[in-house]
Amino acid sequence: MSEVKKAAFTFEGYQVKKFTFEEPSDPKIDSFTLAFEPSGVYNESTGIFQLKFDFRTFVQGGLEQDVITAEVISDFRFIDKVPLEEIPDYFYKNSIAIVFPYLRAFVSTLTFQANIKPIILPVMNLGGLEETFRKKTIKK
Repeated sequence: MSEVKKAAFTFEGYQVKKFTFEEPSDPKIDSFTLAFEPSGVYNESTGIFQLKFDFRTFVQGGLEQDVITAEVISDFRFIDKVPLEEIPDYFYKNSIAIVFPYLRAFVSTLTFQANIKPIILPVMNLGGLEETFRKKTIKK
């Protein structure tokens, strides 16, 4: 049996810093376009990595309309305070995968509490955001 390695980082928590909600102008619309933009700030002296995950769901068509926008900030702590260049490749993909279920829950709860048909984000593979996330990460 192979040995299981512990992750090099821990999830400290998240907070929805900003959000907007506007009911679609046509309540029958149930198809939305989703957009994600991750970025990060890493403090090498503390080992704290802050993931900023901007999210937007909108209706496309003649008049593009934002339905929900959110800015989610998540903190991760690296057990060994490594330089930015030594952050493991899997962190970029896995950190997004850790945060996304919280965003999904937030969106469905928000729309449910607004007493409209809840918007339930699909389960998604956001691995394609890894390279964008890496490029938009800076040192503090």
